[in-house]
Amino acid sequence: MPGRRPVSLALAIVLTVLVAPPALGSGFDDPAAAKPDATVYAPAFADVPVDHVFAAPVRAVLAAGITVGCDERSTRYCPDDQVSRGQMAAFLTRALDLPEEETVEFVDDDDHVFEDAIESLAAAGITLGCNPPDNDRFCPDREVTRGQMAAFLTRALPLDVPPAIPAGVEITHTATSGSGRGTHLEVCRGLEQSLIIRSVTGAIPELVNAITWEPTTFVLSDGEVDLASDRWYLPSGAGCADVDVAWDPRANTVAAPLPSLEVTSPFGNRRHPILGGVRLHAGTDFEADAGDPVFAAAAGVVVFAGTRGGYGGLVEIRHVGGLDTLYAHLSSLNVSIGDPVETGDVIGSVGCTGLCTGPHLHFETREFGEPVDPMSYLQAAAD
Repeated sequence: MPGRRPVSLALAIVLTVLVAPPALGSGFDDPAAAKPDATVYAPAFADVPVDHVFAAPVRAVLAAGITVGCDERSTRYCPDDQVSRGQMAAFLTRALDLPEEETVEFVDDDDHVFEDAIESLAAAGITLGCNPPDNDRFCPDREVTRGQMAAFLTRALPLDVPPAIPAGVEITHTATSGSGRGTHLEVCRGLEQSLIIRSVTGAIPELVNAITWEPTTFVLSDGEVDLASDRWYLPSGAGCADVDVAWDPRANTVAAPLPSLEVTSPFGNRRHPILGGVRLHAGTDFEADAGDPVFAAAAGVVVFAGTRGGYGGLVEIRHVGGLDTLYAHLSSLNVSIGDPVETGDVIGSVGCTGLCTGPHLHFETREFGEPVDPMSYLQAAAD
């Protein structure tokens, strides 16, 4: 990344570290080398309980990397959302490059736009029909749920279905909210056995995955965590253990986006200098000259780089724990969407683009998408 500046001691960034709990003396050093008695797929998605009718195929498409969920935090799968069965047939036929077949006849797809795809899908054994036990109809215009889609995919590929919760094991899942959002699992074992636990709500995606916030803290009451692959290892034993995964924006230390910080317009309600009327000023304006370099305030990944309305030239960076920082009115951009950045990297230059009365930097901090006063971060870093 070009143009990295020295970082002063006063505003030196302390990069967020994903902290694993201290070893508990289990003698287990390498989760990758473990041979557990079973692997537990804790509710992989918060809205698909283990007794859901489509829990097994949903686990299969998750394990195969075919789905990351239906929301930006990848905590939900939306198993009851719908697409049409005919569209699904076309998608699968093209995706699998199935040959054209006319050996299976459904009574309701003649001259349908997806008839060829439906016949190919049926010949390949990927669909049995929509009206068991007769199965002489395909129902091409009927909407299919995402859970049914997972069943189609499991038969089409085919996919291995990871085991459900084994006998003697109980999982209680609780979602948390507020400033530290995350998930809590209580794992209880009635039998003496070791476990690997996986949960998508506790996943740590690659940094370039720009749609997901990364957790910042992992706490395990008993056992060890492998942060690289989102697995908790519980050594052989019985009883209950707690797993907590939290997203905490305040785990980030935010450095100055400019060499000096002279506030010209603070965060809060103000009269807009161009549009008039009192409205929220969602960031802090800092004095700067046109062309001055603008620095990434913390390590993260660029989720927006371009022009956005009154912001003009804008860079938005996503950090671990639910924090985004925004840099507006830039005259030039040094980064693109998906670029990883480190603290102090030059991401652009000060300008006066968008709704602007003179060169300056508009700087925002957002927690789970909600703007908060940037000075609460910058002052904490300077203290």
